[in-house]
Amino acid sequence: MKSPPLRIRRAEAPDSEAMAEIHRRPRLAAYPELLPAEMIAKVNAGRSSSWERLLHESPPRASYFPGELDGKPAGMIVFGSPREENQGNAAEIHSLYLLPECQHRGIGS
Repeated sequence: MKSPPLRIRRAEAPDSEAMAEIHRRPRLAAYPELLPAEMIAKVNAGRSSSWERLLHESPPRASYFPGELDGKPAGMIVFGSPREENQGNAAEIHSLYLLPECQHRGIGS
């Protein structure tokens, strides 16, 4: 099944709440059998303020890109400098999230 085109763009400050939601919801779907709900809720609690801060950093410590399907948030990718030193001009994917309802639709294949 061919999925609709995913639009990927650089995140801007107004995207902070959407980025927080993209960060929260896949965790809730992925970890319920691995971690207690209280732990997941605690980790997710500060996401909105964290994303607001991250998208206002200057210079940013990473590059943030939301993905959209039909104009609605679908996922995100975060990349930046490698965590290991002496990697030259390499970049490293720090995180990659896709909302649960957007998974298993061929995005990324």
